[in-house]
Amino acid sequence: METFVLFFALMAAPSATDDHVVNYAIPLGIYKEAEECSDAVMRINEHAQNLPRYLWCMPVGINQGEPV
Repeated sequence: METFVLFFALMAAPSATDDHVVNYAIPLGIYKEAEECSDAVMRINEHAQNLPRYLWCMPVGINQGEPV
């Protein structure tokens, strides 16, 4: 039996340039719902306004079960 799991990863990179997003992005947190992830982005942006960074929520899906 195969199960598909969807979650949202809060990601951070030094800037929004393609190079930084592809090569330097790291996950900061994992959330069950997109709204929880968006709330985390807003909290970080409110408290760390002077730090250079790009934050976004990325949906991630995983198939669990028997290999095909």
